[in-house]
Amino acid sequence: MKDLPFVIPCYSWWDILMYTVGLTLYDLLAGRRSIGRSVPLSRKRTMKVLPSVKTRGLRGGLLYHDCQFDDARLAIDLCHTLAEKGGILINYMEVKDLLKVQGRVTGVNALDHESGREYSLKSRFIVNATGVFVNDILRMDCPACSEAVVPSQGIHLVTDAAYLDGTNALMIPRTSDGRVLFAIPWKGKTVIGTTDIQKDTAEADPRATEEEIQYILDTCRQYLKDPLQREDVCSVFAGLRPLAAPSSEGKKTKEISRGHRILVSGSGLMSLTGGKWTTYRKIGEDVIDRLEKISGLTPTRSV
Repeated sequence: MKDLPFVIPCYSWWDILMYTVGLTLYDLLAGRRSIGRSVPLSRKRTMKVLPSVKTRGLRGGLLYHDCQFDDARLAIDLCHTLAEKGGILINYMEVKDLLKVQGRVTGVNALDHESGREYSLKSRFIVNATGVFVNDILRMDCPACSEAVVPSQGIHLVTDAAYLDGTNALMIPRTSDGRVLFAIPWKGKTVIGTTDIQKDTAEADPRATEEEIQYILDTCRQYLKDPLQREDVCSVFAGLRPLAAPSSEGKKTKEISRGHRILVSGSGLMSLTGGKWTTYRKIGEDVIDRLEKISGLTPTRSV
């Protein structure tokens, strides 16, 4: 994990004031854990730290700090830790059904897609932490239950590093439809994202739509002096967020909290919804604490 400075270009004096006040309050809340102080930038300084910014109408900017990490690398490291602590890692294993005794979940029937062999796996507790596929497991337990997860698709474009032209990231805090958009240096390239589109069903291999790609291209053209064309995009990737379903109807996915929620059904099945990488330790702690509470297990310290 490393510190990554972000720059917000501002085209009105009001934006400079508003973001300065907001980010200063954010710094104060962080206290000693702050990784760097947010500072307002002059027009000249903004152009220097963000060479690719569109200069017409530019008044100045704001520089703040965030952290960048390799999510794929962290996932592998967590798998290594699990194995070192005695856990068993299984891949390409699909849960086909839940095992129950007197209405209580006691295990799962699973299919190994590599060998074609089926297994009955028994356990005192079952935690349904399957991301955007949480609803599929919940239906095995309660076919009539309402959905607990709303899948939301986000995409990223990858371009040459020269498009951003520097070591700082660009943040656009307010786009035409109320989202945020960023461009960051990443492994010798520039990664630009993201979108927030609600999906009706979860997909194992989500694909970006041309409308999403065009939305990012159009938004970037408003803030960067060299317009990015479709042919400048080296690659595109998409993912799905497992957002906890809101209690009220009609909310757009960009308005739904990224916080996590733990659900325990009458059968004892525990399901985890929502959450994100930055809170994964807190999520894990809450799950184990909840298991200890409902099962009567002696609370233990994390290893």
